[in-house]
Amino acid sequence: MVQDPKTKFEKDGQNFLKALSKTSQEYEGLLKNEYMKFQATHDMFAKEKAAHIQNFKGLEYPIVSS
Repeated sequence: MVQDPKTKFEKDGQNFLKALSKTSQEYEGLLKNEYMKFQATHDMFAKEKAAHIQNFKGLEYPIVSS
């Protein structure tokens, strides 16, 4: 049985949209996962930076004469 070109085109278009939708959902999931990793790393960096700055503020540097 020969398919009407219009019907074949519509079917191919629907298949393409399904594949695109699936790929987009997978990409969105991966992107969210990577963002969560980035956010955790950023938060850890910010806490460590604050701790280091606090430590430097507490240090007294002797005056060295030359």
